[in-house]
Amino acid sequence: MLNKIAQSRPLIVSTLLGLLLIPLLYLINSYSPAPEKAPKDYNSVILAFEFVSDEQELTEVLGPLTLEEINGLDMLNKVDFAFMLLYGAFLLSIVVKLRKLHQHKWLTYLAGMVVIIVLADFLENLQLLKLTEAYRSATTDQGIIDQLAIFTWTKWILLAVVIAGIGYSLITAERYKGLGYALFIPIVLGFSAVSLQTAIIEDTFGTSIFLFFFILWVLSFLYKAKRT
Repeated sequence: MLNKIAQSRPLIVSTLLGLLLIPLLYLINSYSPAPEKAPKDYNSVILAFEFVSDEQELTEVLGPLTLEEINGLDMLNKVDFAFMLLYGAFLLSIVVKLRKLHQHKWLTYLAGMVVIIVLADFLENLQLLKLTEAYRSATTDQGIIDQLAIFTWTKWILLAVVIAGIGYSLITAERYKGLGYALFIPIVLGFSAVSLQTAIIEDTFGTSIFLFFFILWVLSFLYKAKRT
């Protein structure tokens, strides 16, 4: 029976991995400060925190928070170490399976990007933990913020590239082409965010990645083997 399900729903492993993300998302949300604590034009404190570019912006993010809420951000980032491994496995499972189904060897490069994404996310979290510790002791270092920017932008832009690559694979394989074109939206927003670097576009870009993760999960559930 399991073999029949796997044959008819070839992305079922990805579907199951996506379901495992839910309890971690719940934990992350439980540690997140209330949205009204976010700086102007951001809907999420953690997104604003990831995109800080100088000490003034860091103060705008952490200044309104209580010590308990800052400690909550630390817990959020610690949970994220597990979350990044799981969402990396989710993305990797889709990319590897589509490579086999669509015979697109270039998807191997996307698989490599997923590994880089997880590594960048890991290093980003280390910088975020360093920043909260520095903020508590009033010893903030611009160098930590600069390193954070490198890892943050690497993670988010490569996520958009991988999502677009999945979309291109769908288009060229003539499978779910409408969805394939839609998967290019995050990369357009990503390059807009790099160019403009305004709070509202950064928030929109980050939010779009979360939305398209959900869309990829729906795809993994609905994707059916091509009839021969």
